[in-house]
Amino acid sequence: MVHIFKSLFAALWASGAIAHSERDLSQVELQAREVEMENTRRALDFCFKKMEASGISKRHLELRAKRAHQLRAVRGIMHKTWKRDLDSEFTPDAPHTAIFGSRQSACVLASDTTAGPFYIDGEFIRDDIVEGQQGVELFVDLIIVDVATCSPIPNIYVDFWQANSTGVYSGVVNQGNGNPADRSNLNNTFGRGIYASDKDGIIEFRTLFPGHYKGRAVHIHLATHQEGQVLPNNTFKSTRASYVGQIYFDQNLINQVERLAPYTDNLQKLTPNSQDVFLQDQLRKSHWSPVVQTRLLGSTVEEGVYAWITVAINTTASYSIPAAVHWTKNGGVPASNRVQSRSNFASSIFARLNKMR
Repeated sequence: MVHIFKSLFAALWASGAIAHSERDLSQVELQAREVEMENTRRALDFCFKKMEASGISKRHLELRAKRAHQLRAVRGIMHKTWKRDLDSEFTPDAPHTAIFGSRQSACVLASDTTAGPFYIDGEFIRDDIVEGQQGVELFVDLIIVDVATCSPIPNIYVDFWQANSTGVYSGVVNQGNGNPADRSNLNNTFGRGIYASDKDGIIEFRTLFPGHYKGRAVHIHLATHQEGQVLPNNTFKSTRASYVGQIYFDQNLINQVERLAPYTDNLQKLTPNSQDVFLQDQLRKSHWSPVVQTRLLGSTVEEGVYAWITVAINTTASYSIPAAVHWTKNGGVPASNRVQSRSNFASSIFARLNKMR
């Protein structure tokens, strides 16, 4: 069984479905990436100490607290207790450090993490990607940091895309993504956006807690772009990325959300974090976790979730991301047959991995 599992994982590499380049990676290149991960881990250790000493971490904590308080005020729940989960809570007047903690959480640079089969280039520039979908409100704060300088990166564009509550990605029509006969999904745009960081290197966006789909734990994809073009229709186009990765969620929180409608309408098998290939691979390589830190805005999950994480990137890196679909002024246009077939192949492999568990 282990041999078969490794063979399927290798097949994903060979297909280009989880590799960033269009060619196979040699053993030397794979070893180089392992070294890169270790070097990044050490750099992050140093960076977070430097950020704490310089006051950057304190400022980010204060901004995080301000943002969360604003979200609570809008909902009229300032009088309610905060909750990390259903078993722990904080009083409304608890200090920021008690509620949000003073330690950083980081998504380690993982240049071998999959962009997945649902990437679209030419996303709308926006910080709200709900678009009338139903689910648990989720507010995500990303802090983008240069791992070489330990400084926040202003004005860097970050792509974010995810599945909806029933595990479907908008904009892509293929096997394994909802109803493959529904061609109208090609022009849907929910759960997708791109936005630029502010002067503090922070990007805030509103979405819904992602649903699950076969073979993968619940996650949100990210890609950072330092080069690209803003088009007249308020979209951003770039074929290169300095970082491609994913952020994940605590399993207990996932379980709470999955008990609610419309997540209960999702009939696909839920893959727990402990069985996700890509999450476990990253956790094995580094002690920095890609699992976001979260607080419930109120006393229940239904009142919304606030999440944050620091994303450390190598600004000199440059990766090509094969797109399944190109967004144009006339809507979604499927990519070449080669890219699309690779996307379908990746979906089928994920399904096969899921059946083996």
